[in-house]
Amino acid sequence: MSQSENYVFKLSKKSTTDRRNMFLFSVDPDNYSVYMFGGWNLDRHPRMTIRTFYRWLDLILARRAFPEGPYDFELRVFQVQERYPLHYGLNDRAALGPAIARDAEGAMPPGVYAAFYPGSDKVYWFGAKADMRAVRSLQDILENKYGKLSREQIEALATEYMHISAPIAEQVKQRDNNRCFFTGRTDVLTVQVIVIPANQVTGESVDNVITISSELVDAFRRNALSVDYDNEAYRTVVFAVLSPDPEVNARLISLVQSNTVCTPATAPALAAEFLRHHFMWTLRVHFEGGDIRGDYSETIIDELMVELAEDGDFSDERWKAGEGIERDIGDEVVRLWKRIYPRWTAPSRVVFPVDPEPVRPERYRHTRRAQQV
Repeated sequence: MSQSENYVFKLSKKSTTDRRNMFLFSVDPDNYSVYMFGGWNLDRHPRMTIRTFYRWLDLILARRAFPEGPYDFELRVFQVQERYPLHYGLNDRAALGPAIARDAEGAMPPGVYAAFYPGSDKVYWFGAKADMRAVRSLQDILENKYGKLSREQIEALATEYMHISAPIAEQVKQRDNNRCFFTGRTDVLTVQVIVIPANQVTGESVDNVITISSELVDAFRRNALSVDYDNEAYRTVVFAVLSPDPEVNARLISLVQSNTVCTPATAPALAAEFLRHHFMWTLRVHFEGGDIRGDYSETIIDELMVELAEDGDFSDERWKAGEGIERDIGDEVVRLWKRIYPRWTAPSRVVFPVDPEPVRPERYRHTRRAQQV
């Protein structure tokens, strides 16, 4: 499945920017509405096996560095269907694909997936979804607090935000033998906090500080790379570009991939908690979210639907470029409304303003009936 394929669901800015080709939906067992839990651009993870993917997903769901164990669900290919603008449901007419075994060693294939109980067509609900606009990286945290920042401003604020005293910095460099943890370089070194304070880790600790090359500071703060500490080779996983300069990026990736990051002999045992926490958080930064509803306010969509019902002029440019609505979303609202109510005509009397919330459950019932016809 390529990025150019016309998916039934709309791709959010995050899914489009990441060029995702694997999507995981969570299905509500009560009404079979779905939201996108996350996804990958699998081209960036060519060595990721199905077994590894499940292990990573378990870590994401557990939301802690040391999960109690694997979850009891299996992924299956499935199809979604449009129910309401920017809302989707499980296409129960479509045949579900076979379960993907947790211990499979083959590469994780692109596609659209949902979780099911083993040996059953019963959907596995991931629970309440996280805020799709949640603060993630250090840059996000700082810009959420101070507004859009330049690279220089981010550097200055980050240094203040994650202060490391001179004695701690010296201890860390000695512990790491004055070598970059990721590249093995011994020049242009600095020290960085592994897990930032906003990610629920506070206090200055030698075990929460790492020696890295100055060229990797920005990438590390963006969670562009992290250590899969539970992988037998303690492999560094690259999740995004390490440098905007293509030549520098290629050189850094080569150094990262050829360097032996850590072994039980070279990495302090107490740092395992922070390294695992950083890896879990990095997985969440790049995998979670991506639902189109994270890009738009549902209130805007509802208001547009109400105005459309009042006006009835489908040629009006407002539905193609309404306030807060991009053209393709406005087109979708018009198209779906026509499909659900093919005999609809504009009301003879309009009472305004109209609160869209009381009629919303009825809309959903209309949608379901229309799709069952």
